Amino acid sequence: MQRFTGADCVTKKFETIFEHANDAIFIVDVENDSIVDCNPAAEKLVEYPREELRSMPASDLHPHNLEQFNSFAETVFEEGEGWTDEITCYCKSGDIIPAEMSASVIELDGRPHLVNHIRETSGRDERDWFEALLEHSSDLITVIKPDGTVRYQSPSVDNILGYSPKELRDEVYWEFLHPDDEPAVREAIEQMVGHSRAAVQSHEYRFRQADGTWVWLEGIVSHRPESSISGYLINARDITPRKESRQQAMVLNRVLRHNLRNGLSVVLNRAELLARSETADVTTNAESIVSKAAELQELTTYTEDLAEMLTHTGFRASNRT
Repeated sequence: MQRFTGADCVTKKFETIFEHANDAIFIVDVENDSIVDCNPAAEKLVEYPREELRSMPASDLHPHNLEQFNSFAETVFEEGEGWTDEITCYCKSGDIIPAEMSASVIELDGRPHLVNHIRETSGRDERDWFEALLEHSSDLITVIKPDGTVRYQSPSVDNILGYSPKELRDEVYWEFLHPDDEPAVREAIEQMVGHSRAAVQSHEYRFRQADGTWVWLEGIVSHRPESSISGYLINARDITPRKESRQQAMVLNRVLRHNLRNGLSVVLNRAELLARSETADVTTNAESIVSKAAELQELTTYTEDLAEMLTHTGFRASNRT
């Protein structure tokens, strides 16, 4: 066992190695379950600032395999050093990082402490690639916790909804949904909580923009427990033009049906007059029937053309979002 006094641990050489090491280094007082100190790489790894780490229990970093950590610590104290790849670190963001840990023992103020060197074994490259992909996506990419708190929001939210990513981070996603849509969407997503298998859902809902108006979104919600992304991933796009086209088509359809019914009523009425009246002006009624039939035929053609136009317009509009 190496022996240092408290003063020895802050010598220039030790401080330089400690501060500039690529690995995360934690000096841990196992007996008191505390983090005595850590280096900048440790801050980056678990996403906690240094001062916060110094004030939190060391066990908070390994809540998912605390038994393995304690067993590893006992082995290191007995043998003077050790290595394991059965440890994970719990980040402030909620991510769980698989890691390998090598440790040795030093003595501070007369008591043994662990010096833990931690290195992430997988997932970092994946997350860096994933975050770079999100930064350049035109879709709205949101990661929420099971309670709806926004953990991540892509920069595209500025152009689509008028918010900055920072404005939405740590806000509750449900609070931005239209009151008529929020219960169903929230219930569906909450049902995914606790599922051990990957799940994907699709929803259409209204989302409040920064200016207070509503925009229709189509959101694809996915949850993959085995992924390094901790939370629920929502990939959404603006479908307002498509929704508006559908609504316009429905209104026009009602109007056209009304006009068709009226026109057909005239045709049937004139036909009935011809059928039961021996003195009716056959020519006049026949001309009226022909005229209305021509109008209805033209209206039918117009309806088909309009429906096709609205369909293509809605499709192009939705593809632009």
